[in-house]
Amino acid sequence: MRLHTVAPDDREKLDRVHRLLDRARAHDHPTAPARSPRELLSLAAAPGPNGETQFTALGDDPVAVAETLFFPGTNSHMAHLRIAVDPEQRHLGHGTALYRSAMKELAAEGRREVIAGVRLPSEAGTAFAEGRGFTVAVVNRARRCDAHGLTDGELREFENPAGSADYEIRAWTGPTPPHDLPLVAALDAAANALIPQGDLTFQAGEADAEALACEEEKLLSTGAGMVQALAVHRPTGEPAAWTRMDLPPDAAHAYQGMTLVAPGHRGHRLGLTVKAAALLRLRASANGVRWIWTSNAEENSPMAAINERLGYRPAGRTAMYRKVL
Repeated sequence: MRLHTVAPDDREKLDRVHRLLDRARAHDHPTAPARSPRELLSLAAAPGPNGETQFTALGDDPVAVAETLFFPGTNSHMAHLRIAVDPEQRHLGHGTALYRSAMKELAAEGRREVIAGVRLPSEAGTAFAEGRGFTVAVVNRARRCDAHGLTDGELREFENPAGSADYEIRAWTGPTPPHDLPLVAALDAAANALIPQGDLTFQAGEADAEALACEEEKLLSTGAGMVQALAVHRPTGEPAAWTRMDLPPDAAHAYQGMTLVAPGHRGHRLGLTVKAAALLRLRASANGVRWIWTSNAEENSPMAAINERLGYRPAGRTAMYRKVL
């Protein structure tokens, strides 16, 4: 069977990829969020918050698909690899063929570290990863929240941080307002230095407001959406905390992504504050989102406690495996 990279504008082949991925999801993890065809088109067409995604298919009507995320900038030494095989085509060597091809390509491109997630428990996934030299770097806990589980009044109680007179809370949908771009870019660039990540070697980036604006523009052009909230320290104008939700096209779910509190501003409930503000903004936009999914390292107990207060409940664990090439 032919192994080929799927062009980001080839809707017919991406639809076939989507059907294969959804069959694998429904078989292996039926409670996980189902991605729509437009969500896959969006991923292929424009870089997301973590980089560019490439789909490689085995067969014209795929029996297996590799989904590779290429991290950018200071993390261009890394990539995330996910392999899905049609449930009726397993144990025939298709996954191994895709794996070997993907690892050869990643090594040729200078990617020195490859990470892959295995939802737990999974004897087959664990055996596949460990049998090829991957080791566990960190275990993440997934959580799911009913977007309408708390009342507006309950969420507004969380909007007032300790020392609230010193902080201005700003929330918006769509692109970041121009005057806030440098503030968001600063926290976004610092993200990997501020969050627990086990043995993964993600590095902090360089703040680039112009690049951030371009990334957002490309993403929104695919039909995707985003909701963000920012806490600004009034006396200094410094960005104190920030959170972002990503809304795939045609989906009844959203992804609660990065939430950061700058070290000098911790202890004021700002993480809870910006998350509550973003959730209120999401609900006000009447976009039909019912469920919000998020994931954090199990060692990140402060963020887990925030999520619990906002109504997030455990929805599975994923071991993030790492291999150095």
